[in-house]
Amino acid sequence: MPIEPPTHFSKHAKRIVDKCIILYDLLVSTTRKKANNYTSKMASVVRHVLVPCMIVLLGLSWVANGVDFQRGPPPCPCSDPALCDPIRTTPKKEIHVFSANGANWRDYFWDNITTVAVQDGFDPQMMCHAHSKGVRIVVWGSFSVQTLFNESARNAWVERTLNYAVGNFTDGYNIDFEMPLLKSQAHVLTALVKQIRDAFKKALPYSKVTFDSAFSPDCTFFGRCFDYRSIGEIVDYILIMAYDELDLVGLKAMANAPLNITTQGVDDFIKAGVPPAKLVLANPWYGYNFPCTLLTKNDTCNYKLGTWKQQGYGTIMELLANNSTTGRKWSEEYQSPYFDYKDSETGQTHQIWYDDPTSLTLRFKMAKNKQLYGVSVFQADCLDYSTNQKAVIETNAMWDAFLGE
Repeated sequence: MPIEPPTHFSKHAKRIVDKCIILYDLLVSTTRKKANNYTSKMASVVRHVLVPCMIVLLGLSWVANGVDFQRGPPPCPCSDPALCDPIRTTPKKEIHVFSANGANWRDYFWDNITTVAVQDGFDPQMMCHAHSKGVRIVVWGSFSVQTLFNESARNAWVERTLNYAVGNFTDGYNIDFEMPLLKSQAHVLTALVKQIRDAFKKALPYSKVTFDSAFSPDCTFFGRCFDYRSIGEIVDYILIMAYDELDLVGLKAMANAPLNITTQGVDDFIKAGVPPAKLVLANPWYGYNFPCTLLTKNDTCNYKLGTWKQQGYGTIMELLANNSTTGRKWSEEYQSPYFDYKDSETGQTHQIWYDDPTSLTLRFKMAKNKQLYGVSVFQADCLDYSTNQKAVIETNAMWDAFLGE
């Protein structure tokens, strides 16, 4: 694996080259005076003096500036260096958590988690803590369509991604590519997934490479005509993002993750050739807030295109307690909770659809009944980790429902 030098490397490189050039000039001037065969002596100087000089001084510079040739540039950030070692065990069941900003990572329920997916710039101490609990830390990210269809850009992305993972002592990579592709283009994505999988497995034999998918393999939903069967054979598992399943074009408020749609999506992945043992069901810890232009007698909220917003579970629970005009309601059709409230400033009625321990438990049980490899949540920082007694009870209930299945 290529070693990525420190960002200040250019200054050291210049000093190294300058020193070697001085030595080179000195030896060449001496050679000119004494050598009968100037050309052969010149080659000997380059081969036996200049090149070794640059290699040795370059190596000394890297060591002096914190480069570990075995693990990459930065030193281990943990108080116990052993915590920078990779996690080697593979769990029988995956309990996967997405951490979008890591603001509350110290409050996560670490004892039963198996993997936490983080983004670039995460707190190094989060990795130390995760490894102390036997939990994998993987980076989740993506690449552009332009990168996908440019070989040199693909290679650079793989190298850069791997260097970051190794340099930060992580345990793998979660591919979150959510752009539309034609069926005729799917093989390019599959090849890149294999390329990064191979690169990670070679450099980090115990690493896990995973892939995020929409709630259904049917490419008519988002235009993502991926070859999920082939991708499933390559990666360690596919995370089904079983949320954002609502019809945002129909302009009628509905659940973020209706159980019937989620179940159908899982069945479709299995029919597409992805074994249940390669599927992990990701569930939402957030919901949708719809400002209603009209609230019908049967409690249907009509809204204008683009006016909805996503809100975390902690925020939603606060609105339910302090602003709701209906209290918690339940949809038998979607097996999801919702409620109405009035905006205190505008007086406009809003309808919020979300998931709570009751609706999520139904989804977790479905995943278990279909013998999926595990479950996941997006994302852990949507909960309220304050010391408020009500928030503590609600947050604990969400974690308990998740970890109990």
